[in-house]
Amino acid sequence: MIYALLQWVVILRYRSLIPLMWLVQLFETLGRMLVGRIKPVTFAHTPPGAYQNYIYLVLAVLMLVYLYGVLIGRQNTKNKPEKLFRKDHK
Repeated sequence: MIYALLQWVVILRYRSLIPLMWLVQLFETLGRMLVGRIKPVTFAHTPPGAYQNYIYLVLAVLMLVYLYGVLIGRQNTKNKPEKLFRKDHK
């Protein structure tokens, strides 16, 4: 519950920390999966959360790749000369 509240604070107030929160989510999911491998719990059927871990893992990686691409795109637009955006006056 506290973790979800922290995520909402980041979304609403500190938007520059969103990539960090995706990284934390990625490590949290990997850690949860690792603990499940080290200390397996026996169930009659596969719980639905087991599939959710794999989906969320792919989603977190895709979001980090996307945010990295956005960051690189911002840096490339900062380095362009201003005269490309001006009209030439003759």
